[in-house]
Amino acid sequence: MNAINLLKPKIKSYYKLDPSSHRFRICPNDGEKFMTNNLNRKFCGDKCADEFHNGLKRDAGNKLLEEAKTIIKNASSPLQPNKPDIPIDAVKKNVSILDTLTIDSVKGSEFNLDWLYSLGVDFGAYNGKGILHNIDKSYNSHFIQIGNYRLFRVEFSQVLIKKIT
Repeated sequence: MNAINLLKPKIKSYYKLDPSSHRFRICPNDGEKFMTNNLNRKFCGDKCADEFHNGLKRDAGNKLLEEAKTIIKNASSPLQPNKPDIPIDAVKKNVSILDTLTIDSVKGSEFNLDWLYSLGVDFGAYNGKGILHNIDKSYNSHFIQIGNYRLFRVEFSQVLIKKIT
């Protein structure tokens, strides 16, 4: 709330200040009490309305800036720490299975999910997880990292595996 500025032009009213009237208002910007001729009016003057809405825009911009800073900070270290309940042996077993696969070093390779399950890959055992920033946030999309491999689900039954060098 801003301090009351006596030099600001206020809305002139034909009514006497009466807190029990349905025309009585308190300005959300500076707390000025006033009577209104227009029942839709919320602010004591146009300058107050402008200041109030500019403050909302400024706050929204600051919030977006803070969100952008967190995204950038998380992008520099995209992996979340290892989940404490995942046994290291399961991760090592997954790495040994993935080492046997032929994976294109540039584009990665796609594999059938059921086939990977049949080999014994445990998708719950991974050593890192990161957010996919190039996809709409509403999808809540992640990749998992198992050793030097990143796994992306590209279709319901297909997984793209890329080896990190």
